[in-house]
Amino acid sequence: MACAAIAVVSAPAFAFGKADDPTTSAELVAHDGDGGAVWFQDAASASTSDHTVEIVAGQSVKFSFPGPGTIHNVAIPTTGGTQPTTCNQTKLANTGGTLDRDGKLPMPELAGGLPGWEGYCTFDTPGTYTLVCAVHEAQGMFATVIVAEPTATPTATATTTPEPTATPT
Repeated sequence: MACAAIAVVSAPAFAFGKADDPTTSAELVAHDGDGGAVWFQDAASASTSDHTVEIVAGQSVKFSFPGPGTIHNVAIPTTGGTQPTTCNQTKLANTGGTLDRDGKLPMPELAGGLPGWEGYCTFDTPGTYTLVCAVHEAQGMFATVIVAEPTATPTATATTTPEPTATPT
């Protein structure tokens, strides 16, 4: 069964090509399992059922599929309103193909499996983003990115140290 991982984001928000990969704060990995099982997993978790990552507004999430296997993508439905600020594919599957330019992360060009791909999205607006592998949506291949408001960093306030008073002798 083939699954194309597609990030369905508005075209102006997408940048494609070999750009500098920002430091990512979390990673979601697409997986294939026995019996046709497919899932996204938080790379920092040992649990295959952990498909949620939490970041702070302005941070990036890395998406990847180590392959080989079926075809996966990352789709961010546009019906939810808010979209990532930037999405960029940073590693092309070793197919000799070119990076896709129609708003998908990635768009595989083969009918079979791929040896892998990587990319990231930067989320500047707080909220909850639901992601899906467009090819495996019917199998429930979803993930969630929770973007929190950044916390203010307290600034140091100068304090004065009282001068010792002399005691009479």
